[in-house]
Amino acid sequence: MNKFRMLTFVAASTVAITAFASSPAESAMAGSRHHAHSSSQRLADGSQTASDPEFSPLQDLASDIDQLATSTYPSTYAGVEVSAGELDVYVVPGDDQALLDAIAAANVAGLPYTIKYATRSYATQAATSQWLADNRALLQGEGINPGWWGAYPEADAVRVALQTPTSADLAELQSAAAQVLSPSTTVTSATYLTVASAVMNAQVPSSDLIVVYPTLLGTGEAADGYSDTSPFYGADQIEYTLSNTETCTSNFSFNGQNNPNNHWDFTAAHCSSNVTGHDFYTCATHNSSGNCNYKVGTVSTVYSNGEDFESIGVSSNDGYVWNDSTGSLWSVNGFIEAQMGDELTVDGQTNGAHYDNYVESGGSTTCVNYGIFVCHAIVISTGTKNLCIAGDSGGPVLERESDGYHIKAAGMILGFDETSGGEYFCYAQQVYYIRSQANVLVIWGN
Repeated sequence: MNKFRMLTFVAASTVAITAFASSPAESAMAGSRHHAHSSSQRLADGSQTASDPEFSPLQDLASDIDQLATSTYPSTYAGVEVSAGELDVYVVPGDDQALLDAIAAANVAGLPYTIKYATRSYATQAATSQWLADNRALLQGEGINPGWWGAYPEADAVRVALQTPTSADLAELQSAAAQVLSPSTTVTSATYLTVASAVMNAQVPSSDLIVVYPTLLGTGEAADGYSDTSPFYGADQIEYTLSNTETCTSNFSFNGQNNPNNHWDFTAAHCSSNVTGHDFYTCATHNSSGNCNYKVGTVSTVYSNGEDFESIGVSSNDGYVWNDSTGSLWSVNGFIEAQMGDELTVDGQTNGAHYDNYVESGGSTTCVNYGIFVCHAIVISTGTKNLCIAGDSGGPVLERESDGYHIKAAGMILGFDETSGGEYFCYAQQVYYIRSQANVLVIWGN
C-alpha cells in the first residue's frame, strides 16, 4: 500500500458473521437498530472500545435476515430492528413456519433474537412505498411534500417525514382535506401533520398504514466535497473537470461482475450534473493554474432514474478506504444492507469520518427527496450536527469492525436535511443497490 496518509490504527478484536456470499470477492453482511449513543468510549486515536454499538454482530444478522426474507418470504416477513442491543424480527402470523425455520438456519452463530408479530407484511410495506413514489405529484398538489419515508416495523407502518409547508401548501392541503376527509378538518401549522397523515391514509391502497415523523423537515440539499494516486482507494477527494468545478468524494472500489478486469470508482451523479464523458481528478498533482489534475478517470454511466450515482472508469483501484479524519486506512471486508437501527460511520473528504450514527430508515423501501428523488436509500440521523456537508457527496457509509481495520460497505453519501427541531439527517444510496444496478462487485482489501 503505497499511499501518502498511512497512520497506525489500533482497536480491539472483531466478531463478524458472513452469510450469502455472492462471489469469491464479496460477502453480504448485515444491519439493525439502536438509538442510544452513550455506551461507546472514544480512544485517543479516534477508534472505539468493544462496547461500540457499531460493532454489534446483530447488525450483520439483521441484514442477512432482511435480504433472505424480503426476497423469499415477502408476505409473511414484516421487518427487523436492533434496539438497545436486542434484535427483533417482525413476522405476520399464520403461514410463517417456513420463514421462522429460515431465520433460525441463517443464525449460524446462535445470536439471540425475538420474534414479534405484526399485521402488515413487507409486501404491503413495499407496495405503500411504491405508491408514495408514484404519487409524488399528486401529494405535492395536495400540499404534502415527503422528505423521506420507509418501513417502520415497530409501529406496523410506513413512516413518512414531511417538509415544512408553505402558506400555499396549507391552502392546498385544506382543499384536499375537504375532498377526501369526512368531516373535513381545519388546516393550520399546528394541525398540518395530523391532517396530512389523514389525507395520505385516505388514499393509500392499504388504509391507515402511514404514520408521520413528528418533526418537520427543511427542503433538503445535495452534499456537494487529496492527494491519492493509482491504485485509488475509497473516500478520495475528487474534482470534476480540470477547472475543478465540483468537489466530491469517491465511494468504495468496484470491478465488473462479468469482467473483473474492468475497474470502477463511483460517486454521486449530481457531482457531474448527470453528464457522462468528463473526467475527475485528485490533488496529487496540480496544473499551472493551481487546479488538481491527477486523473482518476472518465464518467462512464450515470444512474439518475430514482437514484443518484455514476461510474468512473479507472485503470486501477483497490479495496481500501481512507479514514478522512485520521488519514489511516480501512480494509473492506464485505457489504451490508443497512437497516433501521444500525449504527454506521459516514466518511466524507470535507467533514471527515464520524462514527455511530443511527439509521432511521433503511432496507429496500426507503426513499428520500433532497431536490433529487432517490429510492433504495438510507436515512441516517446525525443529531444536532450536519455530518454530510458540501463536498461529502459520494463518500462512503460503512460499518466498522471491532479490530479497527476492517469495514463493510453500506452506502454512498448523497445529501442532507434538517428538521425544525435542529436534528440533521444524512441521505445515502444503498451499496447493495449500486452493486445490483451497475452489475459490479465490491473489491475487498486484505
